[in-house]
Amino acid sequence: MKHFLLASLLLLVAADANAQEGGRVSYFRTIIVQGPGTVPGDLTCIFCSVVVARGGVGGNVVTIGGDIDISGSVGGDAKAVGGMVRVRTGARAGGDLFAIGGPVEREPGAHTPEGAEPESYPWIHVPGQRYIGLRGALAVLGLYSTIVSLVTLVLRPRRVQAIEEAITDHPFLVGLIGLVLCIVFGILLDTTDRLGRWEAAANLSVLGVAGILFAVGTAGVAQAIGELTLPRSNLTSLATGISALAVLQLIPVLGAVVALFVLVGALGGAVWSGLGFRGGAPPKPRATEMNLFP
Repeated sequence: MKHFLLASLLLLVAADANAQEGGRVSYFRTIIVQGPGTVPGDLTCIFCSVVVARGGVGGNVVTIGGDIDISGSVGGDAKAVGGMVRVRTGARAGGDLFAIGGPVEREPGAHTPEGAEPESYPWIHVPGQRYIGLRGALAVLGLYSTIVSLVTLVLRPRRVQAIEEAITDHPFLVGLIGLVLCIVFGILLDTTDRLGRWEAAANLSVLGVAGILFAVGTAGVAQAIGELTLPRSNLTSLATGISALAVLQLIPVLGAVVALFVLVGALGGAVWSGLGFRGGAPPKPRATEMNLFP
């Protein structure tokens, strides 16, 4: 959830900054710079890519859920959140090269600032990004497997079943609660900067509570998805749900929508079920027939 919130924050900041400074912002439609000459200002592409084929960009290039491919020149930074950055032979980048969710590739003969080292985190996968790397995909699967396994071990399967029942029996109420919690946590994180020296502790507390609710609720979401797709044993349903969650969030663009629904459902399900302690009564033992006269 931390990575998802980070990507969302960067998305809003980049779009708002560019809009105020007259930069160009594109949604879902790839920007291709053909030249000749240089495009003034910054370029921001949300769930799309930027291709600088010829000519150049005078300012920064930022993509959310897309790649940056430079064959011409970029005067400022090239930063991809949920994508990769590639600087081809003969191309020029004047600022920092940064990528979350993909690598930074510099071909031989690419011109970058002397002494500047690119920064990349290809093992982080931002839900909905277009670039799908093996390390990022395995990280998503490993993250959900770890979260669901730990929650199941701590709360026991019966509590996870109670969370799943809360989500499937009251989907609209759970969704409303989750949406309200997302807004509340966002407001709390936005106001902690007024606390001075207590800001770090307040941020940690808010993120800690949100993280616990998300982790507990995610186990119930995985259980619910597993029950809908492969309703067998609890273990089989959980494994199916974990795999489905990982695969769905690897789908370009749609993965971001899935992640948002998972976040809302997990927070709402954890609260409405009382962290699994509300409901989920153990099944009654089945009566067995005894044949006294063979």
